[in-house]
Amino acid sequence: MKTVLCYGDSNTYGYVPETGMRYPREVRYPGRAQNTGREVE
Repeated sequence: MKTVLCYGDSNTYGYVPETGMRYPREVRYPGRAQNTGREVE
């Protein structure tokens, strides 16, 4: 199994500027990559 490291900024974190909260996991792009059906840890 391969591992992908998502090292980044507010986009990786899923920061919502209007509220200061985070987007849900399935909306943040590391979570979306995990839901592609490929084996990503």
